[in-house]
Amino acid sequence: MASRMEQMAARWIVRSGLLEWIEHVECRNPALLRVLVYHRIDWPTAAQRWLDPSLLSATPENFEQQMAYLMRHYCVVTVDEVLAAVRQGASLPPAAVMVTFDDGYCDFRTQAWPVLERLQVPATLFVPTDYLDESANRFWWDRLYTAFMNSPLPSLDHASCGRWLLAEDLDRLRAYFSIKQCLLASEHHHAMQRVDDLCLALAAGACPPQRCARDTLTWNDLRQLVQAGLSVGAHTQSHPVLSRVALGEAQREILGSRCAIERELGYALPIFSYPCGHAQDIRTQVIDVLFQAGFWLGMTSLEGHNHIPASNPLRLRRVGLAAHTTLDEFRLCLTGFYNVYGGLLALRQKRAVLASRTKAVTAVRALGRYSLRA
Repeated sequence: MASRMEQMAARWIVRSGLLEWIEHVECRNPALLRVLVYHRIDWPTAAQRWLDPSLLSATPENFEQQMAYLMRHYCVVTVDEVLAAVRQGASLPPAAVMVTFDDGYCDFRTQAWPVLERLQVPATLFVPTDYLDESANRFWWDRLYTAFMNSPLPSLDHASCGRWLLAEDLDRLRAYFSIKQCLLASEHHHAMQRVDDLCLALAAGACPPQRCARDTLTWNDLRQLVQAGLSVGAHTQSHPVLSRVALGEAQREILGSRCAIERELGYALPIFSYPCGHAQDIRTQVIDVLFQAGFWLGMTSLEGHNHIPASNPLRLRRVGLAAHTTLDEFRLCLTGFYNVYGGLLALRQKRAVLASRTKAVTAVRALGRYSLRA
């Protein structure tokens, strides 16, 4: 929920007393599972020129408020409880919520885990295993964001993306997010080549800036967190969008991440989180790969709640949080209002896909007419 209008609507629903009535009714339903997903927990000023700000899910203060609210009003379930409900038909407790994290940024250990441990909130972290090695590279989106925000160039003119002004930070952000969306929709290996080319071009012959601090956790960090009670799941090896690679490669990414977790931690839970995880990112064949490999839970970025056992456990919906989410909005996200919001988002995305396809067809036809005239 991003707009000021949505924040005002959330406040009105809370103050009207309607939200408390909805919470009271829905919390009696033992089949309803809400799954929260976070990426980074930090202050907006931390690493503001090095890490993509769109992955900031909450400030440490807001995160603690959210977790404290959950522990007072909901039942935060473990991944083992959810697995038992899916595999054995066990009942979930009323008001069930599962807390998940994707990617394994370092601030999980420094900012999120102290809160989770102090409040005794069970959590599951999904990790792309290639990035846990001591010598691991950075995520491509953070590399590109760093290149844009620290480039000495006043503008960028590149064959792969056109011309962009870089005079102000707002210009740099606009260019970065537009190009990032194009890259996410491209074939993975071609997109990674474009990232390398763009980072080189943005450096403009100067030595590219280096981030001193490490972005992601290491295997040693993970082992310590697991000993303290954290659950860990697979999130591929190198974090490609699985609909943007060949099916055989998607299978290697999925199984390879599970094997790495089993090798380093001694066991691997049959749970998985799809990179990006939107509707266009999840192919039916990839879900089949998970099923055949013995996975029981698959976490998406589709907005909404789940009804166990009616929902497909390999296509579970989650509630995505953002740094600007207020506590009123957070409460709304845990109710059926969020399913309406998720439905509207899905409809908006379908319209956007249809519009882009129409534009593509129009462009191809125009090119054909031009070729004939030539």
